Amino acid sequence: MLAGGVGSRFWPLSTAHRPKQLLPLASDRPLLRDTLDRMAPLSDPAHTLVLTNASLVDPVAALAPEIPRGNLIAEPRPAGT
Repeated sequence: MLAGGVGSRFWPLSTAHRPKQLLPLASDRPLLRDTLDRMAPLSDPAHTLVLTNASLVDPVAALAPEIPRGNLIAEPRPAGT
């Protein structure tokens, strides 16, 4: 799952420390949590990879404890995708 970026188009709601994937946009839970829950019937957490900013690995790990820490991949630099 792609969970990088800073959500600059969501400013002022999103910031570098609280980007769009950590915001409750579609429900009362963060967008990333909603997406992981929708994926749960399709992919075992042990086989789910989450690509995110290096600065967000810890917040993503806290939000998704079912995803093995080794499956959280920090992007080395923004790719603008």
